[in-house]
Amino acid sequence: YNADVAVASYYRYAEEEKTYYYIVLEQGYEVKLFTGLEVYQNYYNPVNGYNIAFVVAWGKLFRRELLKKLHFPNGKLHEDSYTIYKAYLLSDKIVYVNKNLYMYRQRANSIMSSKWSRERLRDFIDQHEERLSILAVMGIQITEGNKADYIASLRNCMRIALTNGYIDEYEQLKQKLYLIEERKKF
Repeated sequence: YNADVAVASYYRYAEEEKTYYYIVLEQGYEVKLFTGLEVYQNYYNPVNGYNIAFVVAWGKLFRRELLKKLHFPNGKLHEDSYTIYKAYLLSDKIVYVNKNLYMYRQRANSIMSSKWSRERLRDFIDQHEERLSILAVMGIQITEGNKADYIASLRNCMRIALTNGYIDEYEQLKQKLYLIEERKKF
């Protein structure tokens, strides 16, 4: 399709359980074309059935020229989330293949299955805030899905911070959520 990015669905192998998990999406199409803005607008829209395949770096093919414009940040956890949405915004055409073409191996000792550290909490929220800031400065409307995802992430990270005794992080997250909820009252 001469796309800037090709995204495929995936299946997952949980190493610890020795089990394969297949992602089954409701929509019947196998191939769908998007503009970069359309991908962003549907990024968090569960009604359309899109999955984590859009957020992570694996399971994709990128046009080489596009990758030359991007940088995965060093020293950050969730570096995919800092970068992949930028690839979409720089792309004219993205093709999505609703077929399990990639196998994601989930390891027991990976970052995604490890305990939440202070750094992981900060990076997780920071990547959301960076994305929302860049989109706002670009003049792109922040979708309700983006807002809901950010608020859900704040709440989830507050729970994690409290559970792990990260009081400073908990208070910072609580203040952000308070500001958002108070603003809704006006």
